[in-house]
Amino acid sequence: GDTGFPLRRYWRGPSWPFATRFAVDGLVRAGRVDEARDLAGRTAALVLREGFREYHHPYTGRAFGARSFGVSAIALDCLLRSEGASP
Repeated sequence: GDTGFPLRRYWRGPSWPFATRFAVDGLVRAGRVDEARDLAGRTAALVLREGFREYHHPYTGRAFGARSFGVSAIALDCLLRSEGASP
């Protein structure tokens, strides 16, 4: 169905792996460590499955944009931040 936003357009619907870091940090600061770990794990799994890409379809995870996009390595930083947090 219609999502109400373009799925392959900058900052208007796609999922960006590096934006996850902000969400993970916020969840940890709010004491929601389990949710932070879940989000970090899902993001890392997406990057492992789709490769280091620029952004992803928000529903299917299909990769779009630049290939070998190093910023996607932020998914590993998210894992480390969430695993090092105290419950």
